Amino acid sequence: MEMHSPNNYTIYGTIDPNKEFYIVYSTSAHNYQNWQYELLEYSIKNSKDKDRCQIIKLNAYDSSAKDDNFLLSEDVTFVFPDSFADPSIGSHFALLNKPYSFIALTQYWLFKAKLNPNAVFILLDPDMIWVDSINSNIFPPLGTIAGHTWTATDVMFPLIIRAHDLHKMSYLYLEYSLSLYDKHEYHCEMYGFTQSVKENNLKQTIIHNFGPSWTTPDNYKNAKFFHYCQEFKEDGKKLWFKQDYTPDTNTKPWKRPYDWKLCKDKLYRDVLEQIHKLIDYQESELYIVPRMIKRPIK
Repeated sequence: MEMHSPNNYTIYGTIDPNKEFYIVYSTSAHNYQNWQYELLEYSIKNSKDKDRCQIIKLNAYDSSAKDDNFLLSEDVTFVFPDSFADPSIGSHFALLNKPYSFIALTQYWLFKAKLNPNAVFILLDPDMIWVDSINSNIFPPLGTIAGHTWTATDVMFPLIIRAHDLHKMSYLYLEYSLSLYDKHEYHCEMYGFTQSVKENNLKQTIIHNFGPSWTTPDNYKNAKFFHYCQEFKEDGKKLWFKQDYTPDTNTKPWKRPYDWKLCKDKLYRDVLEQIHKLIDYQESELYIVPRMIKRPIK
């Protein structure tokens, strides 16, 4: 099912209004994130809670990509055809894809009568996997967001937020991301997110170990997601790094990474095991090749 709207987005798929929560993430039309999204969605689809939620992929055009191809999610994909990563401001600014995407999603969501304005969104980055069940008692009320700790008092992705609250803060999120670029560069959108949350008087609740990325065993207790942003290294040996892995995913099945069974670190083991299992799936007759489309031009 394809629906078109005058607000500059195209939707592939159908949103189920009866899902308990929605896993939402923003990505660009670039192979560096294409393989990450496939791994993320594989981890969700193979979780015991897969029927409780629906995946919503926000796919924005990346002006640094070499082609205009979009890979579609198995559930719902919102395609934003404008080049949000506009090089005219002096740099390739792909970080704006995320706040722009949240604005477009929530505009659509609050406009549809069948969709709950207080729906629970779990916001992720593509370089995460789901590792454990989520108890609904941690879902914050309207006016509060909850998630993994970033600073002593602030949360960052992965985090849980209500649809109305995301819409409420998304415009300032965009403005602060722009204004803080000179000061914080790559991290400007993180600081912009935090600033817009505070200015909209949204409370923050830290869920310890909600989405750890560090190699301290205590960090992994009760983790719900793993964030594999760092280089995997043990005993002075580099095992794997996400930024080096993209060339190994240019064909299907992907090239197999380091053997996860040899890893001491739980995060490393879980991420690499998921990659190996996904490659097993890619090599099977059951594998569904992600659908590819050309970027809609309006």
